[in-house]
Amino acid sequence: MALGGGKFVTYNKILPGSYINFVSLPRALGALSERGVVMGMIPLTWGPAGKVFVIEAEDFQTDTLELLGYAFTDPEMLYLRELFKGARTVKLYRPDTGAKASAVMPVAELTKAYLQDESGNIDPAYLTLSDGNSTEAYFYMRSQIDLAVTARYPGSRGNDIKIVIQNDIDAPDYYLVNTLIGADNRVVDQQSVRNVADLKANPYVLFSGDGQPIENAGVYLTGGADAAITGADHSDFLDLAESELFTTLLYAGIDDITKSLYTEFTKRLRDDEGCKFTTVLYDYADADFEGVISVKNKCVGIAGQDEAEQAAWEDEAANAAALVYWTAGQTAGTEINESLTNKVYDGELLIDTKIKKSEYKQLIQDGQFLFYGEIRAPYRTANVIEDANAKGTVKVVVDINTFTSFQPDKNSDFSNNQVIRVIDQIATDTARIFDQYYLGKVQNDQTGRNLFWTELVRYREILQGMRAIQNFDPESIVVKKGIEKGDVIVEEVIEPVGTMDKLYLTTVVA
Repeated sequence: MALGGGKFVTYNKILPGSYINFVSLPRALGALSERGVVMGMIPLTWGPAGKVFVIEAEDFQTDTLELLGYAFTDPEMLYLRELFKGARTVKLYRPDTGAKASAVMPVAELTKAYLQDESGNIDPAYLTLSDGNSTEAYFYMRSQIDLAVTARYPGSRGNDIKIVIQNDIDAPDYYLVNTLIGADNRVVDQQSVRNVADLKANPYVLFSGDGQPIENAGVYLTGGADAAITGADHSDFLDLAESELFTTLLYAGIDDITKSLYTEFTKRLRDDEGCKFTTVLYDYADADFEGVISVKNKCVGIAGQDEAEQAAWEDEAANAAALVYWTAGQTAGTEINESLTNKVYDGELLIDTKIKKSEYKQLIQDGQFLFYGEIRAPYRTANVIEDANAKGTVKVVVDINTFTSFQPDKNSDFSNNQVIRVIDQIATDTARIFDQYYLGKVQNDQTGRNLFWTELVRYREILQGMRAIQNFDPESIVVKKGIEKGDVIVEEVIEPVGTMDKLYLTTVVA
């Protein structure tokens, strides 16, 4: 075999031999980034606190009891069920300001102790009796540390945790320590131990202590509490959100100061940091910004409630904003070649659609995201409520955001959420392509800029194939060198596609 060999950059090798390069056939690098990620601080009574945690749609129905303290079908999971009607991933945050539930249980005064081998395993010694039989050798130790049980997370749900200790009928001198949760006394953990020091923490509680367990009929943890969410909590949450990737941010509250906080956060990250996401708020058209959606309709109850339950729901002022959850999920999950215009509401909430046609016109001009329905809420009869939801008569009027201050260089197209989804996708994916494949890797000469131009064209052709844009002309993309040696300037023209939402028909009758 010849001495020379390997790869080459230029034709300047000294040794004779074969120098071979393998290169990829050029192909589009610009696959569309994933949508469907919602981020929010939701009032919860259980779950990780002080940090962001993630729930995927495929895990929501199976893992909520362990992570959030309730089964998927429990009323407490209503808001998340609304979110996952459209979202694929939800990033949640709970303030670390609540109190953890706990309980202390006595242990036996004297605890039977056995010998252990070098690995710490129980290794009973046997004594030979005068009759030739043998028996276990053990001794008793005086116990000093009671069994202390502490909820893994802060919140009032910890008060629904119960510890039940029973003799293990299958293992003498062992005890079954059961962890139960909820009114149905669901057993979520069971351990068989001789000594409470052998108990292992489970997803619900932490154990400590030393001594032989004592049977009981069940001891509830107490002291778990939920803290009211403050303005400081919202600031802490938004600080964390700044380092996360998501499609939609939500605040389902009624405080205008907090709405303003979320609006300014959205404007800063979209305009100054290039983070393209949409924020969904309740009744805040004052935002006047393409990155903020204002849900106008209020919620007046939940399907299946009787009159008293519905009245109690309405007494809680914050419940009026509950439709933000469904809207945020749908906004995140809707693809760039889709619109929410005329989308059927398929959630569990009862929506007040008692709005006159003339009012709808003005509210649309004001930048409000609206729902309409043939049956007008509020309702006061459970059967009527259920029937209205079963028919699916409530729909989105038009998929718009709060931007209304139109200008020559920023017209009404920017109030259309489908248009915003398209241009946000282009901005996000173009930045990703440049950062991953060109930044610091490709020379800023005509050849390098031609490579980048080709990539941009291929990506836009993907969008046109999806019918997200139309009339795309590759020559409309110009890639040129900037003032500094590393600067690349791109100019382009795109035409997003919108869904049909108005029909003007003229029929000539002969």
